[in-house]
Parts: sequence; C-alpha cells; structure tokens
Amino acid sequence: PDSAQTGSNSVSLERMDTESSDIDYAGTLTIALTERSQGSTENYARITKELSRKDTSDAVLIRWLEALKSCSALLDKKVEPIVGVTLKIDWTSKEDDFVATFVDCLVEVVSTKSIYVNPC
Repeated sequence: PDSAQTGSNSVSLERMDTESSDIDYAGTLTIALTERSQGSTENYARITKELSRKDTSDAVLIRWLEALKSCSALLDKKVEPIVGVTLKIDWTSKEDDFVATFVDCLVEVVSTKSIYVNPC
C-alpha cells in the first residue's frame, strides 16, 4: 500500500524525503503515474506533497526533477498538478546545480508535452 515496486526493490514513499542513493525516483514516479491513470492516487499524492513541501531538501528535489525529466512522456493533462507544483518550486535562491536541473526538467517537459506551453 505505501510502497512502490521498482524492479526487485520495494521503495517506501514515506522515506522519499531522505537523500538515500538507493531510491529509484524515476521508477517510483513511473509507478505512481501509472497507478494514478488506473485510479489509485495515494502514491501520486505523496510525491506531489513531497515536491510542494518547503522543508524538502534540495538534493531530494533534484532527484525528483530528474525523475520528472525522465518520465516527461507520461505527464499528460491528468497529472497537471504535479507539473504545477514543480513550477511553484522557488528556484531563484538555489545553487547553480539546482537551477540547471530545474531548467533541464522544464525544457524536457515542455519539449515532450506541448500542453504545458501557454500560447502568447
């Protein structure tokens, strides 16, 4: 219930705010997005909450941004809230590596899914 299967590893979403290198963020996000498309929103909601929390570390946010970038093809209109939360991350006061990852993620999402581009 509170874990996502990523290969042979079970990853508890309750510990996603840790900076452990053994967490497969992209795999966990892929599973959460797939579950959401099938009607189960619990894991998706936890990830969205993690992205929106002010106390989430930059290292963890970078991993989620990298995961979003790698899963950009799955980010259809139904999962717009996760993109919206990502856009609300205050990147202006972050270190250069964070800003670069943030920009890379947004470029990938917009390039893959034009629904996230507002026409002028």
